[in-house]
Amino acid sequence: RVYYVSNVSNGGNSRIFSVRTDGSDETLEVALDFNIGSPELSPDGQLVAFQRGVDADGHTDMFTIRLDGSALTRLTTRESWSYHPSWSSDGSRIAFAAGVIWIMNADGSGLTNLHTGGRGAWIPAWSPDGQWIAFERIESDDAHRIYLVHPDGSELTRVSPESETQDLVPIWVP
Repeated sequence: RVYYVSNVSNGGNSRIFSVRTDGSDETLEVALDFNIGSPELSPDGQLVAFQRGVDADGHTDMFTIRLDGSALTRLTTRESWSYHPSWSSDGSRIAFAAGVIWIMNADGSGLTNLHTGGRGAWIPAWSPDGQWIAFERIESDDAHRIYLVHPDGSELTRVSPESETQDLVPIWVP
């Protein structure tokens, strides 16, 4: 099944639907009374991690909710913007971006800054084997490059070459 978020235009609330790959059997999984962004389904298909606005300044934090609409859990309480959650392949940890790449346990404990440098880091993506996190880093000259780092913060390595282009949105292929 394919899962997606639909935002209600007149109320700003989000709904999570699933549908078969042939477009049939659309199912409303969760109707929320708030708007969400960057949803990511856990590997076991039980939880959705997402960003949600938490104040009038537009700051966002990371949350999870079960697909039956229960167990809404706020994972972070930062006075910042938190974006792009990415589950580890075993579902035990979540990486997210907030200027740098952070990781935490799936329950929000163990929050760790990976000290990814540059002017910003976005869009983390766990490798299928859980050994690396790929991400987009903004360099001092505003160039966007793809980097890798181990979940313990070691071996920060740029993998995209110098070029005139902007390198965006890393994706792993199993």
